Amino acid sequence: PQSTGELSQLLRDIALAGKIINREVNKSGLLDIAGAYGAKNVQGEDQQKLDVIANIRFTRALRNGGMTCAIISEEEQEIVHLNPNCRYVVAMDPLDG
Repeated sequence: PQSTGELSQLLRDIALAGKIINREVNKSGLLDIAGAYGAKNVQGEDQQKLDVIANIRFTRALRNGGMTCAIISEEEQEIVHLNPNCRYVVAMDPLDG
């Protein structure tokens, strides 16, 4: 009776991003998107191109899905604020889990 479908939509957004990232990983050798990006993540590790691409894809999917108020990502120095009227915060390491 209290179900709004928000969590279901959030999970669909995450699944969509995962499918898109899977496609990117499968073609990474063909498009020269493997290897170092040239920046550091919040843990001081070298960012890889696929890490950055995965972060962009997740951020875009969560922003467009409209159920996420903020994202905490290993690839971002700051919290990414999306929609303050939503109730979900997603914490992620976009490519690794």
